Amino acid sequence: MTPFMHQVAETISLGRAVTRPAVRPSAPKSVGVAVHEQVTIRARAGQLVSQANAVLKAVGEQITLTDEVGEGRLAFTLRWQNRRSYVATGIAGQTAVTRLHGIGSSCHTAVELDGATAVADLILLLVSRPPAGVPVGPRVAGG
Repeated sequence: MTPFMHQVAETISLGRAVTRPAVRPSAPKSVGVAVHEQVTIRARAGQLVSQANAVLKAVGEQITLTDEVGEGRLAFTLRWQNRRSYVATGIAGQTAVTRLHGIGSSCHTAVELDGATAVADLILLLVSRPPAGVPVGPRVAGG
């Protein structure tokens, strides 16, 4: 098993504490930069969902990864049981803005994942069971 697969197993079976994914405030970027980041994050999500699902197969429900492509939007959704995270890049003219919604996001400010390295923490947060009353919001990069 990979180190990430061990982390998923510990999170599911032992209730392992998880680190919230690093995020940064959403901000307009050039379309090229935003699309590159979205594709990189989506590719990493695909790799890690495959690893997580190899572990989750033993407990039943696996993570679904659904892509959404439309005019002016690239997005994907991660779902596990009744929990979800949605990563979307909206394109308007020469700029684009990426936002994280659902598990791992903030209800107060628009945020995006702080790069592909944050995807592992997002998936672990998705499959974790936080104690009652503990928020599952983001850890803002640099703050």
